Amino acid sequence: MEKSIAQRTYELLEPLPANEWITEDFTDREHKCCAIGHISRLKSADPSNYKKGNCVLRTGADSLADNLWDTTKKYIKSQDSLYVDIVDINDGKSNMYTEPDPKARVMHLLTDMINAGY
Repeated sequence: MEKSIAQRTYELLEPLPANEWITEDFTDREHKCCAIGHISRLKSADPSNYKKGNCVLRTGADSLADNLWDTTKKYIKSQDSLYVDIVDINDGKSNMYTEPDPKARVMHLLTDMINAGY
C-alpha cells in the first residue's frame, strides 16, 4: 500500500532537529527552514542547499510540498476549523496546535492527519 502524503512528509521531517526549524520565512539561507522549506529542500537535487530558491514552495503534481499544502487545507476544513494551513501552523498562528516550537506543531498536525487517513 502506498504511503499517504502525511506519512511520507512525517518520515521526511521527523529526523530533523527542532533547532533547525524557523517561522515567518522559508529559510534563513544557512541551516534552518520552515516545514515547506525543509520539504522543498530535501526533495530538491541539492538537499544541502539552504538558499531561498531551493527552499521555496514548488508547485505541480509531483511536488510533495504543494500536495501537502493542499491536503492540509482539506484536513483542517474537515475538522470544521477556521481557514489555516501548514504555514500558519508552522508559524504558530493557529489555536489548533499550540506546541512551543514549529517542529512540534507540524509533527502534531501530521500525526493527526495520518490518524484521520490523510
